[in-house]
Amino acid sequence: MSKTLTAAVQLAEKARAPFPGAPREYDAARRALLAEEIELRRHIARLADQRQALPPGPVIRKNYRFKDEQGAEVA
Repeated sequence: MSKTLTAAVQLAEKARAPFPGAPREYDAARRALLAEEIELRRHIARLADQRQALPPGPVIRKNYRFKDEQGAEVA
């Protein structure tokens, strides 16, 4: 099932101005940044979906032992 997402730029344009009276250039730059942040979050979600869709990995049979900073074995 395919979702149709609203374009990030359109979502950013709907955002409320966080600083009333801010210069127009500042407001435009904040909205552009918000659109990029929306795209980043969407990309992270797509990557998470791809990671979860991976087939099972190899079985690790070796019993690994780890040591802490002092050289003591940790469980």
